[in-house]
Amino acid sequence: TKNSGYIGYTYASAASNSNVLTFGHWGSNNLMNLTGDGKLGIGTTTPNTNVQIYHATDDVSINVNHGTGGSYPKKSGISFGATSTSLGGDATFTGGAGIQAINTAASNNPTEMAFFTTSAGSPTERMRIDSLGNVGIGTTDPFTTGGASKLTVAGILSFGLSNADMSYIRRQSAGNYAWQTYNNNNTV
Repeated sequence: TKNSGYIGYTYASAASNSNVLTFGHWGSNNLMNLTGDGKLGIGTTTPNTNVQIYHATDDVSINVNHGTGGSYPKKSGISFGATSTSLGGDATFTGGAGIQAINTAASNNPTEMAFFTTSAGSPTERMRIDSLGNVGIGTTDPFTTGGASKLTVAGILSFGLSNADMSYIRRQSAGNYAWQTYNNNNTV
């Protein structure tokens, strides 16, 4: 039954990474396992990465959540890379790149997703999906003038197979845009 738990240790050999510290409930063996080289397995006794979550038959999720009290906006995120850079103006959200959920209000839980990357040491939000599903690339606020735009790109929008074979929409001046084709170093 799950009325009691245990902490166990599996000894493979002296100084072996296969030595495993195990946490579980009686009747539910090996729920969480820490190997000799510091890899954590949840649902597996042999994690092959720093943290591995496994279930043989069910869905697997990682939830990064916060409560509804206090002031808004509230942010939850996952970051990647070196921890020396603060992403999104949040000193606890660090890394070279990251994904951050931003709850903008408590009522009805409107949530946006922001995507960050770092270039030359400067972290920048590169893309945002707002709570209505509108996507902004190069902007944190997809355009809504004249009706909501599902995709807003702040910059040049390119289509093609390579730098030598592409078409793009380019801003010429305020309110003036042109479709151009670039083929083998010639603008058409």
